[in-house]
Amino acid sequence: MDFRPFFRTLWTLAFPAGLFSQTVSISPEVYIKNDFAYYVLSHPDGTASLLRDKSFRLILQTLRADFSWSVEKSIELNGKKWRILEVLADSNDIDIFYISRPEEHYVLMKASYNAQGELLEQRELFSGLAATALKEYSVYRSANEQWVGIRFEDVKGENGFLLYHRGADSTICMLPEKQLLGDGEEALEFQDLALSNSGSVFLYARQQGVETKKHRLGHFLLRFDPPENPVLRSELPLESGSVHRLVLRIDDLNRRALLAGLYAENPARNPQGYLFYAVDEDHRMVAAAKIPYSKVLMEEWKGNIKDAEWREGTLQLRDLVLSHSGGSLLLFEHTREMSRRPYFSTIDPGLSTVARWYDFYFDDILAVLLDGKGNLLWERVLRKRQYSQDDDGIFSSFYTFRTAALLRLIFNDAVQSEGTVSEYLLKPNGDNIRKSVLNTSYKNLSLRFRDAISLDAQKLLVPSEHNGKLRLVRITFD
Repeated sequence: MDFRPFFRTLWTLAFPAGLFSQTVSISPEVYIKNDFAYYVLSHPDGTASLLRDKSFRLILQTLRADFSWSVEKSIELNGKKWRILEVLADSNDIDIFYISRPEEHYVLMKASYNAQGELLEQRELFSGLAATALKEYSVYRSANEQWVGIRFEDVKGENGFLLYHRGADSTICMLPEKQLLGDGEEALEFQDLALSNSGSVFLYARQQGVETKKHRLGHFLLRFDPPENPVLRSELPLESGSVHRLVLRIDDLNRRALLAGLYAENPARNPQGYLFYAVDEDHRMVAAAKIPYSKVLMEEWKGNIKDAEWREGTLQLRDLVLSHSGGSLLLFEHTREMSRRPYFSTIDPGLSTVARWYDFYFDDILAVLLDGKGNLLWERVLRKRQYSQDDDGIFSSFYTFRTAALLRLIFNDAVQSEGTVSEYLLKPNGDNIRKSVLNTSYKNLSLRFRDAISLDAQKLLVPSEHNGKLRLVRITFD
């Protein structure tokens, strides 16, 4: 007898008038309590790969279309010590980028495996990394995942940047970061980096130093088209005010680079509105806007509390959704992190060894739609409340699921295994409704929506971690 159906759960939730329904598929459990990390990749053939990093070796399993697991396959990477930087799908295969130490030096490697864990190709991308590179690195990729940028520290203790083209299987350039940001006292300070689908490298940087009310630091957007083209530089027109947060994104459809975030008139104040910049393919500034929070928004946010504002938390830009017309939907989230001493602790609170609880709050979503010039079209506050303790908030926040007609913002109502998953259905004009998606009671599910993967316009895949066990959950919107 085939017992696999007893280890999978399928159910459909019907809503009034049959308007909405979901089908949920749950994989069998995988024990991950002793794993260092894991990676989930979806493939065009309807399968998904689970790569588990056990620090000394890798375990690869395939989640088949019928939601059963393949047998485990052990993978050993090259070298005595290694650290994974990035794992990407290549059709039905897998590319692993990692730093390895085969002898007394470090090398940057790329290895390709098929779904059965058989090595297809392995090559060295760069040799001579410093030992600190095992900690100091960042990985960036284009939206089409054909370009991978790796920023790391070289043997001289200086930051370097490597650009790799997966389609051509070639390292396009390897250069010191000072070639992009300058050298000496005039060097700019790195803030963010993004890659376009054509391989252009964009950097957001600012002047070094401390920004005060009287001393404004310059903010710049740089562009580099490898391998040997000059670095183009545009200074952002900030007449006054302080940049609180600015995030760099690429609009490949409209061939623009976008910077969006928050500002305050005084560095000591809380954010007071939005900043938005757009640079076209000729590196010309085509949009620059500083937009204060509207009176209507603040009244909606404050409610009956006269002095309420976002002072006790932080608005984080979680997502930037691009439209065909060049508009941008900014999705902020109100977050807080607090530490406190347990009430039963008898240790002197002045000691560094005192035990602490860490509380994580992920609350309301602020949705803001701007047109291509940065003009405000609408703002909406989407209410939610999420609280957790000592978990880094991995089960909190939300996932943006894009469909042709609307957006689904999906999240756990309460961060616990016995709860409800809800969503906001958000239309292009700002109209929205909130509804329940599924109930996780008695199913031992703790869903990590921040790590969800869109499979197509109707399905997404979400990891669930509960009591040291992992299950993959597929939600299909009918």
